[in-house]
Amino acid sequence: MFTLFKNFIYLSLICFLSISFLGCSGGENKDFSFLDESSNSGDATRPPQIVSFPPTDDPLRMVANDSETFAVTVGPSAGDSVTYTYKLNTALLSMTANPYYSLDGALLNAGTNTLEVTATNELGLDTKIFNITRNTPPSLDLTSPAAAGNNVACGGGSLVFNVTASDAETDGLTFTWKFNGSAGASDFSVTTTGNNSVNTFSPSCITSGSNTVSVDVSDSFQTTSYSWAVSISNPSVAQITAYLPLTNPVIIPSTGNQDFSISATGKTPLAYSWQLNGTDIPGETTALVN
Repeated sequence: MFTLFKNFIYLSLICFLSISFLGCSGGENKDFSFLDESSNSGDATRPPQIVSFPPTDDPLRMVANDSETFAVTVGPSAGDSVTYTYKLNTALLSMTANPYYSLDGALLNAGTNTLEVTATNELGLDTKIFNITRNTPPSLDLTSPAAAGNNVACGGGSLVFNVTASDAETDGLTFTWKFNGSAGASDFSVTTTGNNSVNTFSPSCITSGSNTVSVDVSDSFQTTSYSWAVSISNPSVAQITAYLPLTNPVIIPSTGNQDFSISATGKTPLAYSWQLNGTDIPGETTALVN
């Protein structure tokens, strides 16, 4: 009798637990979706979170004639429907599904700028601001001598070129001196102190004739250049360095006259001869003919 009673109690408990479980889980429909919701909660879409953002320089320096690509990366929980909005100094540049944007430096204002990118989905947004400085090229405060009319005799003569520059961002400046476009001329003696550079040019006679001396001033981002026209004469060789008139052709009225003159260098004394239509003009043996 006792055994039958015990079996009845066990059987009743099992039935009670079975009915309770079925009632909590939807009864005969056996809907266990709540289990799926719990196990998949880690895959749910969330508001975007920007996790990386090249370039990372802050502030970033750009030049007006260059471009830079900006990008942001959001975490995977943001889903696939993310819109990226780029604004430069609050002005809209783009609004697309592309997280990249190539910024033209010509769009930048002088000085400081802000590039704002916002990643947005249906649940929220996240924003990254890039601080950008548009570089100002070096400024030439002093250049000497004048750009034209520079004459020097080779084999002993010299010219002194002087440049003082400044930089709005106070970057360190480098000075590169060139002769006819090539750096490192052996005829240069350069002394640079801070933002000033002095070049003493003592040309050899192999470079006689018309030449150019130039200097490039760089702040590591941009370069400002200046050049001088230089006429190098060989003292042992006659060389015409200037002449008047400069017009070509020279028009002389039938009742008028015209002076012609030259300046020349060379080993003295210099001898002069003038020709008209290939024939020597008698008696004209100086630097001036009328």
